[in-house]
Amino acid sequence: MLFQVMPCGTHHVLLLGCRDKIFRMPMAVPAPGLYLKYHQHAFMFGNDIQFIAAGAVVAFQNFVALTFQISAGRLFSLSPQIHVRSLLRYGIYELCSMEAALINLGLQSYGNVLNLQRAWFEEAMHQRSAGQSPANRLIMVEHKPVYTFGKHAHQSNLLASPEMLERLGAEVYEIERGGDVTFHGPGQLVVYPMFDLEVLNMGVKRFVEALEQSIIACVAAYGIKAGMVNGRTGVWVDAGSPAERKIAAIGIRCSRHYTMHGLALNVHTDLNWFNHIIPCGIADRGVTGIDREIASAVSMKEVEAAMLQCLKEHFPFNFVEQHIELNS
Repeated sequence: MLFQVMPCGTHHVLLLGCRDKIFRMPMAVPAPGLYLKYHQHAFMFGNDIQFIAAGAVVAFQNFVALTFQISAGRLFSLSPQIHVRSLLRYGIYELCSMEAALINLGLQSYGNVLNLQRAWFEEAMHQRSAGQSPANRLIMVEHKPVYTFGKHAHQSNLLASPEMLERLGAEVYEIERGGDVTFHGPGQLVVYPMFDLEVLNMGVKRFVEALEQSIIACVAAYGIKAGMVNGRTGVWVDAGSPAERKIAAIGIRCSRHYTMHGLALNVHTDLNWFNHIIPCGIADRGVTGIDREIASAVSMKEVEAAMLQCLKEHFPFNFVEQHIELNS
């Protein structure tokens, strides 16, 4: 059993493998992760292709060893120490760095960011149809006051009249994420991961759990013990007790393994805004924020940095800052 290796620049290697073998070979590994892309109809050519026996380690200068799994027609996240098995058929695979744009939009109206997400989501669907991998993006933003209804929301969970909302200066949107009604506003960190779950080898359940674990780790950095509650998406302080209160909400949309919408973490949010709704349709539980839990002022910039580090633990992208101009 043989497979072929051909260097293609610093971060790309093509290989041809055979059935049911685990291979170990060195690669140039761009931090912090890689993924393997399957090209069913590609062909190897050129006189410089090397043939190596299965299980052998190829020694190239400045390369590091990597163990990986390959499965035909699928993309898998890779990083050192990830073990993979079962190459299901002959084919050519491309090892690529996992990059995601990191976009911080500051304070923005909800509609502007929603339109941006929808445009990128539609673009991703076209790329899927063309057999291409969609771009990965992580958006961080604070919104001007807005109430959003998920696709399963009940209008009765909005307690304020349209006249009151107008006086408050709050907008209302019905959107395509899961969940009920929630609030976004200044002092709340909203994160929209627009990720290709095929690259990450994740299903929706695992993706949501990774978001929850990232939030739990982020607030733990401020001495706040939070957790998950069975049957209730999001992150809760004093989870499982009668005093449990929600510190972060999660609501996503996923189609063809690509995501939009995301999470909202109360940092120094004016929690009075939640008095005008039944948050997430849960009437017997309250809400809280980082500043309330630690009885101290909190820097949004510090929380953004902490959240990014926690997300990196679950999503092994190389995040590259990208500047986007929007009319706020």
